[in-house]
Amino acid sequence: MMKPLKSGVCCATLATLLLTCMPALAQSASPNVQILVHGIHFGGQVVYRYQVRNNSAATIHRVTLGVNDVGKDLPAIAWSQNPSLSDVLTEVPASQCKPFNNMRCSVAVYQWDYMPEPRAVILMRGIEATQSPPPTVFSEAHFIRPGTLSSIAEVYVPAANSGYLNGSGSVGFIDNFPRDTAGKPIVTAEILFTRNDTSPPSVSGSASVSKNRGMLDVKVNLSVSDNLDPAPAVILVSVTANEPLRANEVRAQTGTDSRFLQLKPNKDRVYYLTYRVTDGTGNSVSLVIEVPAAL
Repeated sequence: MMKPLKSGVCCATLATLLLTCMPALAQSASPNVQILVHGIHFGGQVVYRYQVRNNSAATIHRVTLGVNDVGKDLPAIAWSQNPSLSDVLTEVPASQCKPFNNMRCSVAVYQWDYMPEPRAVILMRGIEATQSPPPTVFSEAHFIRPGTLSSIAEVYVPAANSGYLNGSGSVGFIDNFPRDTAGKPIVTAEILFTRNDTSPPSVSGSASVSKNRGMLDVKVNLSVSDNLDPAPAVILVSVTANEPLRANEVRAQTGTDSRFLQLKPNKDRVYYLTYRVTDGTGNSVSLVIEVPAAL
C-alpha cells in the first residue's frame, strides 16, 4: 500500500515533474481540441475510454489525464494498490492503462495535506528520439495530427468513479501553436473532459412467480442493452407494495444485481420491484416491475 505523502516532499518533486514534463497550462483551453470520454463495464472492472479530437492546426504529441489543481486531478484509488507508484512519473503496465496511438502511459500519485485520499495524473506521451542537446526531436508515430481523431486510450479501475469523467486534462503542441488573447504561443493547454455518451441504457423485464412453502418465489427476467457499454450495472433498488410491509414479508438483496427474491403472498397486495441500470458513463434508467401477490 502506498503511504500518504508529506506535502513538502510531494511539492518539491511534483513541481520538478510539472516543469519538465508538463509545462504551465494556458489559462484558457485552446480552440478546436476536445478530450472525449465515456465508460464501459468489462471484465469486472470499469474501463474509461478517452479520445482526442484535434481540430486545431497544431500537432499534439502529449496528453495528460488529470491536472494538478483541486477538482481537476483524478482519483488515485485505482493506483494506490501499486507500491511502485509515487509522485514521480512511473510507467504502468498495459493491464492498467492503454495509451493513445504509440504513446507510453505513466502515472504520478500524490497527496497534499488537505486531501482525504491520494490523487493522480496520467501522462501519455511518445518516445523522444533525442533529448539532448536541444531541440528535442520526437518520434512521429504517436502524433495526433491536425484534423484527426486519436485512437482510444483506456484506463482500468475496479469500480465506477465519476472523477474519471468530470476532470480536466491537457495537450501539448509541437508546431503551429495556437495563440492566447495576448498573442503568445500556447505550448500546453488545459482541456475539460467532454462526455461523448449521454444515452441511458435500455431495459425491459418481467417476473415469473411460483409457490414455495407459504412464500412466492419470484424470478425476474431482464433484457438490458446500451449503445456503448456491453454490460451495464444492474441493481435492485427497492421492493415496495401498495400497502405497508412487515420485515419478514420480503426476502431480497437490494443494492445488488438480485433477480431472485421471495415475497409473502397476500390477496390484495401488489409488489413493485424497482431496478436501476447504469452504464459506465453514469447514464441510468429505472424499471418498475409489478408482481401481484395473490396465491
